[in-house]
Amino acid sequence: MRWMRALIPALLWLGACAHARPQVTDTVNTPPDIANLVTLVPPGDVRYREAPVYIDSIRKEELKDRTIILVKGHFPNGCTQLLKASHRVEDDTLHLFLKGWRPAGRMCTQALQPFSYIYDRVPPDTLEHIQSFSYE
Repeated sequence: MRWMRALIPALLWLGACAHARPQVTDTVNTPPDIANLVTLVPPGDVRYREAPVYIDSIRKEELKDRTIILVKGHFPNGCTQLLKASHRVEDDTLHLFLKGWRPAGRMCTQALQPFSYIYDRVPPDTLEHIQSFSYE
């Protein structure tokens, strides 16, 4: 009977984190082979704090009739989502800046969560001259 007292709070805690997964993009233009695709998700009225975003790779990809930048990485937990993305171009290098957010005070699963993000804010004429990427 003691194990029931421990099991019920544990299940409730896990259930509370289950809805906090990153928002998945559902568009016709998205190729089916991009796993864990997310979009920018503003926190709205939720009290939040900034969270790190870990980037594993950045590369150019052809998507239908245009070139996009595909970013792959990990969130530090199950509650983190993308807050903002921006860039600057210096010579032939694109410097990408991603910020994450998570609800303040919420308990989250402490496991890395993979994500993919399509960054499409670079004009095509600039993108064709990009030879390397960096991120912060």
